[in-house]
Amino acid sequence: MQISLIKISDKKRNHHQDRNLPKTYVDHQNWRLLSQNQRWIPPTDVFETEKQIVVRVEIAGMRDDAFEIMLDKNILTISGSRIDPFDNIRVFHQMEIGFGEFYIALEINIALDLEHAEGLYENGYLLVRLNKAEPKSIIVEK
Repeated sequence: MQISLIKISDKKRNHHQDRNLPKTYVDHQNWRLLSQNQRWIPPTDVFETEKQIVVRVEIAGMRDDAFEIMLDKNILTISGSRIDPFDNIRVFHQMEIGFGEFYIALEINIALDLEHAEGLYENGYLLVRLNKAEPKSIIVEK
């Protein structure tokens, strides 16, 4: 969730909610605190070995069944939601850890053998291993 503090004009202040603005949580004099859902992107590495394309996502605090991984044409998407286990927080003094919905979209322009694709979540890392397709010979007949 993204939170913004914006200054509004007296004219807009008289309206309960501007349709172009996200949900309002606090309205005090000429200032308005806004909240807006926003997907975030966890740190992601993509590398190639001799036989595989490997995607490594650093995302601690998840369950292994909390990921949705899809490959459509040549776009690999990884999505899910990480929930903050501390629901009794009153005030953040520093906030750097992403929570909520995340989404990664990667273009992979290598022929893949999806029959042997695998995903593994361990020690805070999601590893998606995609085997490269073996070249196939085409026999030309008379």
